[in-house]
Order: sequence, then C-alpha cells, then structure tokens
Amino acid sequence: MVLVVLGTLAQRDIGLYASQQKYFSANITWLGNIIPAPGGRITMVVILVNLTFMVLFKHNLWKIKKIGVLIMHIGALLLLIGGGLTAI
Repeated sequence: MVLVVLGTLAQRDIGLYASQQKYFSANITWLGNIIPAPGGRITMVVILVNLTFMVLFKHNLWKIKKIGVLIMHIGALLLLIGGGLTAI
C-alpha cells in the first residue's frame, strides 16, 4: 500500500512514466533517497508465490463449499501471471 501511495503522489512531481519506472517497474526503490524498499516487481513476485502456494497446499480450499474462493484465487493468479508476461 505504501508503494502505491508513494508512486501515485510522485506522479505529480516527476510525471506518470518516470513514477511508473521508479516505483512499480523497479526491483528496489528508495524511500526518501535513504531507505531501500522492495519495488513493484519484487512485491508482485512475493504475492504470486504466496498465492500459488496457498492455492496448491491449503486443503480446506478444495471443498465444494469453497469453490467461489478457489475461482477468485485462480483468477488473481492468472492476472498476476498475465501482468508479469506483459512486463517482460
């Protein structure tokens, strides 16, 4: 959330493209030119790995009562994979 807020606020000063490159397309971004923080790519990879393992290994998710939750998680995985392939 911090990354989204900082990137959005930075658009006012440095522009849309530069803000996207600095915060969302970078592996590491600097907060205030002092503190290193994971950029958008690392954050998305962590979310993708977390969501993948949760879908594969959470046993109570594979019940008929939880089919809606399973479909939503698989849809989110597909969106993350598609965004990653587009960014390559």
